[in-house]
Amino acid sequence: PWKLESFGPAADLGDAESKARVEEALAALPADNPVTLGLREEGRVGGFNGCNRYFGDFVIENGHQIVQGPKGATMMACPGGQMDLEQAFLRNLDAAVRLFRRGDLLELESDEGVVLVFAPWDGAE
Repeated sequence: PWKLESFGPAADLGDAESKARVEEALAALPADNPVTLGLREEGRVGGFNGCNRYFGDFVIENGHQIVQGPKGATMMACPGGQMDLEQAFLRNLDAAVRLFRRGDLLELESDEGVVLVFAPWDGAE
């Protein structure tokens, strides 16, 4: 699994107020419960989005192109910025069309550029 290190420079985080709430919520997550990305060989994706668990179809073709299907998520309400974080994460994950390993990082890109940056995660910190 991978943990979200940051949103990339091309990420859609909404207006300035929403962006501040998203960044604050991401920084406030406990180290042992980060936003995660799990890619499975059978073409599934899932993890924690800052508020809920999410799941869906996600296939990598030609080594770096992403073909995505519909996604779902649990429906728990979360306080303030965590809902903004969830929405921003899913919006940017849905916008991703390519992924690349750069050093130890995994970067997901939209047509506008890098939207999500992940680091390896062993499930405990």
